[in-house]
Amino acid sequence: GDFGEATSESFLPVWPLIFEKLRNTIMLAVPALILTVLVATSLAVWSALRQYKFSDYAITSFAFLGIALPTFVLGLAQQAVIMWLLAE
Repeated sequence: GDFGEATSESFLPVWPLIFEKLRNTIMLAVPALILTVLVATSLAVWSALRQYKFSDYAITSFAFLGIALPTFVLGLAQQAVIMWLLAE
């Protein structure tokens, strides 16, 4: 369908603007997804091979914490850590 014209982009058609932004979104999302799958799978195998050890409990606790916290809280915490690291 026709999405109309963008009011913030000098009344250009919206469809080409969406595709322009979609390319950048995909360029960020695909590597992030691949990295997430590789790290999560590696940690899951590590945890499974060392069942009931400290590393198993640490990885499981970290995973539950990541699931339990809302996304915006994790985002704010990441921003705070990055700003702290950059300030040094």
